Parts: sequence; C-alpha cells; structure tokens
Amino acid sequence: MSLSSSLAVAALAGTLVLVGGCSSLESSWKSTKKFYYTYINAPAVIDYEEKGSLSEAELRLATRMVGIDIQLEHLERYLQNADRPPTNESINLLFTGFPWLSGLVAIDPEGNVLAQEPPISMKNLDFSGIAKAEARGGEMRGIRGFVQDTPLGPEVMAGIPVYANAEMQGMLVTHFDMRTLLSYTGSTEDLVVLAPEGVLWAGDIDVASTPLANQDWASITHSAIQGTVSDHNGEFIWLVRFIGKQPLVFATPVKGTFQKKEDTPMGISPFGLNAPVTESQLLDQSAGSLLLAPLPPMRGLDMEEQPISE
Repeated sequence: MSLSSSLAVAALAGTLVLVGGCSSLESSWKSTKKFYYTYINAPAVIDYEEKGSLSEAELRLATRMVGIDIQLEHLERYLQNADRPPTNESINLLFTGFPWLSGLVAIDPEGNVLAQEPPISMKNLDFSGIAKAEARGGEMRGIRGFVQDTPLGPEVMAGIPVYANAEMQGMLVTHFDMRTLLSYTGSTEDLVVLAPEGVLWAGDIDVASTPLANQDWASITHSAIQGTVSDHNGEFIWLVRFIGKQPLVFATPVKGTFQKKEDTPMGISPFGLNAPVTESQLLDQSAGSLLLAPLPPMRGLDMEEQPISE
C-alpha cells in the first residue's frame, strides 16, 4: 500500500467524512465552525506592520524572524488542514509551496519509517522522538515538533498524527534544516536561532562566547516566551516560538562585543547542506520513490491494499 492509500484509510477513519446526500449536515457543520471561530475561539492575528512601542532591539529581532515565522505558520496550517490523504499532486504541491523542506515522511507510532520523499535523506534521522512528542495544547490532532542534532547539523521536525478512533496509527512528518529558511529574512549576520538540542543558526557570532550558551533553554522556555540574557560581554534579547512543545529561540544582540565565529568549513553555503527543493527534484514516477511503491497497511486498519489509481 502506498503512503497515499495508507494514510487515506487512517485519515478517513479519524476525521469527519461527509458523503453524498448529506448537504444539510455539511451546511450545519460549516455554520457551527464559523460561529465557533468567530465568537468563541477567534484565531490570533499578528499585525507585522504595527511597530507600537517596540524598542530598537525588539524591532530588530522582529524584523529578523518575521519572514521565518510566517513560513513556519503556513506549514503548520497546511498540516492542520491535511485531513485528506496525500496524493502525488499534493506532495508535489507541498514541496513547491515549501521549497525549504528537506523531506516528507510517514511513520508508525514507534517512529519507524513507512515511506519517505525523497527516498534517501542526507542526514541519518531517528523519528522516534517526534513519535513521542506532544501537542502544545494537548490536542489529539495538534502539531508535534522535535529537533534532532546530527553530525550534519540539527534537523527540525513538524508532524501531524493520524488516528483511527482514539488510537494513533502513525504520523505524517515534515523535516527541514533551519539554514534553508534564511532566504526569508533580510539579515542573518546578527540572528541566532537555537533549541535546547543545539544551535540551528549562529549568524556571524560565536555562540559559545555569548550569554546564550550554557543556558537551560528547555527550562527557560517552559515558563517564559521572551526575555534577555547577559554577561560581562554584553546582552541578547530573545523570543521563542513553538512547534508543538518544541521551542525555537530567536535572539539578537542588544549591546556588547561578541567574538565572530570562524569561517564555515568545507565551503557550505548559507543554505546549509540541504538546499531548497527545486522543480527537478520533485516526485518522479519512474524514480522508484517509496511514496509510489507498495507498502504494508498501517497496523490496526485491517484494510486491503488499494492502488492510488487504476
């Protein structure tokens, strides 16, 4: 069974499915959702043009991270709305819409890879961590996040679980290197992005010589979403955004002089080792992609394999 057909069954089992003859139910459902999101739980709207009373340092940090934050927000919305099984077309659109992604993976509840695109990842990734991750608000179908450090640099994962009844059958996981998002910010030299697992981007700064180093970021971000850290060398302002419960800390200097890092070895580009996906790297029907190959059905579904198309 392909990734498309495997997740088709799970998605249909875990979400509301409206079939022919249920137009009135569909209309009622849309009205209920509109009322809920309009009057009860209206989504927050960020006005990036409103500068308000931000300090110079706060404004500088905001302008450094806004482009990256918008891309991550769009990815999260895409995953949250992925209530239909992936198809060849939707996978192509995913990589076209998010060219900074390194890959898309389907895993079982233990983190074992069922299928992935591209078929081979440059980094040796272990998905057991995100399989155990939790949504920030405790939602069953909320976004999960995880950061894994590797010899080729940390990899950020964002995934959405697939349920059959109340049992998670697996997850659809996207992953990326933070360096591939740098084209969405106007300045990278004085921007630092880190997680408790490691530094995701250091700009031109030797992070080890700054007050950002040796901080317990897992504990700090558990109780605060912004702040400053300082030592005898100077001060940094920071702001955290979450993917699920996974914190990503964005920081920039406020004052002080900090040592610049040495030149990046091996001539690695600013986009890192995982360059943005291009049109020619998308799904190739003749390439033997695992997403197009037969796969065993996801456990507990007890469904026969079905082809993507005749």
